[in-house]
Amino acid sequence: MVDPRSLILISVGCFVAGYTIWSWGNHTTSKEDRYANHLKTIKSSILIFLALMSLSPVLRTLTAATSSDSIWALSAILFVLNALLADYGVRRSYQKLQEGLTSVLSMNAAISASVVLASRLTADIDVFALILFSVQAFALFPILRHRLQVSSTLVQFLMTFSLALIALALTASLSWTVMCIFFIAFFFITFLAPAFLVWAQRYKNEIRGPWDVATPKVN
Repeated sequence: MVDPRSLILISVGCFVAGYTIWSWGNHTTSKEDRYANHLKTIKSSILIFLALMSLSPVLRTLTAATSSDSIWALSAILFVLNALLADYGVRRSYQKLQEGLTSVLSMNAAISASVVLASRLTADIDVFALILFSVQAFALFPILRHRLQVSSTLVQFLMTFSLALIALALTASLSWTVMCIFFIAFFFITFLAPAFLVWAQRYKNEIRGPWDVATPKVN
């Protein structure tokens, strides 16, 4: 079990590191605009930090009248929705990030699952640490991931490899069977399925006929 104070320090450290990477990759704004954005980010972060801290006693007793079995089932359904609706697309330019409807629903489902799970904890600091980490993982990290996707291929590879190792380590601490299932699924989706699609392209047969749009021919 992770100590809540350690989890808070980890969350704050990840936020500082992530925002540093974000600022380092921001090449579209002037120096004055970046300075104003830094001040705005610090102000917003302090407000969110204080808001979560003040809401922790309320969130701890949010589902006091609900049985634990219902909480486990609800959180599992919400996390499945988060995985199904998440934005797995890749951005190729420093365009303005506009999250789609499914991305917003995915984030809301993950945060809601974290809230209902936090209501099973016994101390306010435990609730605060879990919600703070959930905001980092499900709301802020996807934005940083989209920013890193427009960088070099090496950075993308290192990010994917690091996340896979972290996921394997976390699942191994729970069950070796779950870890093996996750590794097989990850290997199939990441390597075997794309390789099969590339291999199957040689058997692709394009059928053309009068139903196609006319192609002009210039002599």
